[in-house]
Amino acid sequence: MLTDERLKWVDGLLGTISLLGFLGGVGSHVWFLELFRHFSLQYWVLSFLALAILLVRWDERRLRYWLLPLLLCLMVHGNQLHPYFFPSNIKPTSGVEASKTPPLKLLHMNVLKFNQNYPAVAKVIRADQPDILSLQEVDKRWLKKLNELGALDNYPHRAVHPSTENGLYSRIPMDSLTTELVPNAQDGIFIERGEGSILVARFKWHKQSVTLLNFHPATPVTPGQYQGQQRHFETLIQKHQAEPGHVIVVGDLNTTPWSAGFQKITSQLGLQDARQGKGLQPTWPAFFPLMAIPIDHVLTSSHVVTQAQRVGPFVGSDHLPIYIELGFLPRNPVK
Repeated sequence: MLTDERLKWVDGLLGTISLLGFLGGVGSHVWFLELFRHFSLQYWVLSFLALAILLVRWDERRLRYWLLPLLLCLMVHGNQLHPYFFPSNIKPTSGVEASKTPPLKLLHMNVLKFNQNYPAVAKVIRADQPDILSLQEVDKRWLKKLNELGALDNYPHRAVHPSTENGLYSRIPMDSLTTELVPNAQDGIFIERGEGSILVARFKWHKQSVTLLNFHPATPVTPGQYQGQQRHFETLIQKHQAEPGHVIVVGDLNTTPWSAGFQKITSQLGLQDARQGKGLQPTWPAFFPLMAIPIDHVLTSSHVVTQAQRVGPFVGSDHLPIYIELGFLPRNPVK
């Protein structure tokens, strides 16, 4: 039998779940409120469990108070999660058309600058053998260790910017590999830890033109960093809104699919989240799976099809790797 004091705790818990679910479901451009938007899966699970417990116990009084808020949370966050488990915009024939050529294999890792588990990262690279390797938070020490382990031996085509700690490594010959630096929104100073560059790779994949962008915007944990992140998003859009051929954006975007910034990128650049239909596949924080959210992304233009995608093993970083295989539908073939 629950005492009155414990019942107060139950009401407080139900109120907290409803409030968090509401904050996570409303749109906002205020950095503090925006942080609540990233935990849509957790809100849905908590709301489902709370409602299930109330129904099993048939607590009529609390059902009267909390049924509608909990149902609204389930509906709002269920709608946000739906495309990742039950996609509706994938044509049945697209996978067949894209499979006519070998898929492009891409591996992305934010290795965490202070992580020292170099062999684990090298093992993943050798096991997956990607055509293109995207690395973030790789400083000179990391590059030295990976070269000593032979992990980068098969990637002769490289774009690395040491001061921003981002790198692209490719087996495929590149038409061009360039670095675009993105200034902070406040004072023009480049943000630390790799959060200030776009690596641009242009290449041909079976006569199809492809532009791949390695992107690592700021972490929005303070108002200034949030403004910096929004500036990074705007710069990406401005510089690459008219890209010819296929487009791939890969990196630790420090945001989830439900944020305003993410949705602005996908809508204005005409991109789609490659993980749709493959499950949510959260990547951060790797050491706390119950609170994990998807902030490492591969975004693709409309003629690119995800043939396989999975999250890799723990490598000592706070991020999990992403491995993906991409097929390409015919679009402006290059002769």
